[in-house]
Amino acid sequence: MPGMNGIEVLRAIRQTDKDLRKEDIAALANHFLRRFSLEMNKNFVAIADDALEKLLAYECPGNVRELANIIERAIVLGDGPQLTLHHLPPVCSARSPRMFRKTCPTMTPSIATGAN
Repeated sequence: MPGMNGIEVLRAIRQTDKDLRKEDIAALANHFLRRFSLEMNKNFVAIADDALEKLLAYECPGNVRELANIIERAIVLGDGPQLTLHHLPPVCSARSPRMFRKTCPTMTPSIATGAN
């Protein structure tokens, strides 16, 4: 998959109020990985395939800012050199209560997750 050039990344970032296009997620995630690694003086160099698959499968409505926040959080809490599933927040792992509240507004988070 070809990466996005700098102008394409900037356009996507400026469209923070719009939903992410699935085909932009990998390039943007890698852009944010490099950016936040440098800013925080961390040694992240890649995103593991399974972590990238989770980001691609994450169906909760989001935007570029939300993706940036997920990657930034992973870098703050992790130590690299590869961003793995372990670094991603639980919301990326499965259908979150937030998703259920959007589709089923009367359902509480404990019912949505099966928690007691």
